[in-house]
Amino acid sequence: MGLISNAINSAFESFGSSMMNVGEWMMSAGYNVWKGSGSIALQYAQKDPMSVSNAWGTVTGSIYSTMLSVAAALAVLFFVLGWLNESIDIRTNFTLESMFRFFVRYVITASLIVNSLTLATGITRCATALVSTLSAEVESEDADGLFDEMKEELESSDADGGTWLAYGIVAMIGGVIGGLVIIVCAVQLILSVLSRLFKMLLCIPFAAVA
Repeated sequence: MGLISNAINSAFESFGSSMMNVGEWMMSAGYNVWKGSGSIALQYAQKDPMSVSNAWGTVTGSIYSTMLSVAAALAVLFFVLGWLNESIDIRTNFTLESMFRFFVRYVITASLIVNSLTLATGITRCATALVSTLSAEVESEDADGLFDEMKEELESSDADGGTWLAYGIVAMIGGVIGGLVIIVCAVQLILSVLSRLFKMLLCIPFAAVA
């Protein structure tokens, strides 16, 4: 009976250690996916939109020229509507101060419309430079040996096979769930960065209208 009990105990211990290794492998795999996704996300975050020549030429070409014409027409229309609203209102006097205020607003609006592409380009370059500076200071660590301390404690306390099996089940479940969560977050990170880049390129032609 003692030989069979020792064999079962040893089998449970080996099985529990194997499950810990599975959980550790899953966590390491998730962490490697996260590091790769973070590297890809940083590459796209550091990418200057003007370096994507095809997309940049499309959004700053005929579409931007059309939207610029629409923005200029809207600016003139709103200026005329505001002028008429102030000048026809019999309850208030249309003073020189009001006229000056209208022209100042119109000049500011026209400047923003004309320089909208330059402003968008400058903002994206500043954001790219900031991300490049911050990413250079980020250091990544390895995720090996996550359950080594747990194994050492079990070995030092002469735990039986049932304890090893219980800890192994918990470690495997935790490792699988943790690894899957990390992988899902890594995919979401890439999708978020790519969607922001796409939205930025999509919004640039409409900057003048906005």
